[in-house]
Amino acid sequence: MPTRMLKCNIDLLAPFLTELFNCSLALGTVPDVFKAAFITPMLKKPDADAADITQYQPISNLPVLSKLLERLVDKEST
Repeated sequence: MPTRMLKCNIDLLAPFLTELFNCSLALGTVPDVFKAAFITPMLKKPDADAADITQYQPISNLPVLSKLLERLVDKEST
């Protein structure tokens, strides 16, 4: 879910997300879709040769809901 969509609809989604996160915490599991990252290849240096695949590094982006659950767990542990 794009962050922008989540922010625009947070009032509607909050009860469902609360239930999802509470179930996840109670069961001690994380939904599989939260574990799948989007991988984007990025050049290591701006002036690197874009045709050389060794000049790229993978950047992984987790879903925004995964990050929210991680923050919730972090706040509960402190």
